[in-house]
Amino acid sequence: MIKIGWWLSEAKQRKFDWPAVLDAFAAHKISQVKLDAKTTTVEEFQSLDCILHRAYGPDPSAVEMREWLQQMLAAPGCPAIPVIDPIEAADSLLHRERYFARLSEAIENHHPGTCQWTIPNSATIKTAGTPKADNVDALRVQLASSHVKLPVVCKFVGLTTDAHQMAIASTVAGLAEFVAEAPVGSTIVAQQFVNHGGVLHKIFVIGSAVHDVQRKSIRDLSDKDTETGLVRFDSSTISKATSTSPLHQAAAAAATTTATTTARSISVNTLQRLAQEVGDCLQLSLFGIDVVIDSDTGENVVIDVNYFPGYVGMPNVPEHVVRLVEARCRK
Repeated sequence: MIKIGWWLSEAKQRKFDWPAVLDAFAAHKISQVKLDAKTTTVEEFQSLDCILHRAYGPDPSAVEMREWLQQMLAAPGCPAIPVIDPIEAADSLLHRERYFARLSEAIENHHPGTCQWTIPNSATIKTAGTPKADNVDALRVQLASSHVKLPVVCKFVGLTTDAHQMAIASTVAGLAEFVAEAPVGSTIVAQQFVNHGGVLHKIFVIGSAVHDVQRKSIRDLSDKDTETGLVRFDSSTISKATSTSPLHQAAAAAATTTATTTARSISVNTLQRLAQEVGDCLQLSLFGIDVVIDSDTGENVVIDVNYFPGYVGMPNVPEHVVRLVEARCRK
């Protein structure tokens, strides 16, 4: 019988419907125990066949569990217990510049013209409380050196309290305004915006299981849209299943054309290949990929990767988790 140790925060258990996963474990004769940094013994820990966790991000309980897991796994005599996912791999998603550099390397390792996905150009900006007027020239140079064209999506890096506060900057002055008003010491990524017909593909991955859920997204931008300079928005109002936003306007109309509807489809083979290549690159098994399809080129553009998402809209999640655990324990 497989014995798995797991840890998710209380909030994540509710969001993920964790009781349904525990029921699936029981149905498949998988023994499970919730890990506790204060009560789980060394003997119990070292008897585990697998560990599944979401000890991720700045939450104090997650930080405590992450540090404890690292200590236990490195302790003398501890066997090589499979971990879903390796702590270092999950933590890499908190450093956008680093993991996008790895994705870029993965793309370059393909023979020219054979990779079925790409990433947008972006620039990473460190805030230092510099006034807007003093930022413009430096930001113009930074965008040019990173081959980033306007407009750009401005977002904070990491799981900060400002993570959902984003903006579209269509001018360097607009970007400078966003940077100047950000908390000192923040890291911001300015990611080249890609017109994509107002549709976001949230690709959920659990081991070998892959599912594509389409959500509303920012509509294609026109010349009139770029006159504003800076448009702020909360990302939680954009791509959730129940989201409504002025930035959605015209997306529904665009979806009525045959060409746009066809362009939004991602084949099953492409989904599987994309999930495998991103997973192998980042050493992850539980993750989500945000993909848009470039309205002009038809390319699949990876704009974000998320660790252990909520999987809203993916069917049979508990069974997929069971199969992942069984597969990892067989290795």
